[in-house]
Amino acid sequence: MKRYVGSADNAMHEKWAKWSMQPKKQRRNIGYYASVLVVAVSAFIVVGFHQYLVF
Repeated sequence: MKRYVGSADNAMHEKWAKWSMQPKKQRRNIGYYASVLVVAVSAFIVVGFHQYLVF
């Protein structure tokens, strides 16, 4: 049993295929990198403190 594919479905499919094959490059500002650094440092501190408590 075949499903009817309307023009709207076909257009959405083409749009999704184009987007997934060639995604736009996103510009990241300094806040993004600062938040990544904060998360990484926090994880490092938590793991180090856990190691200190266990050993």
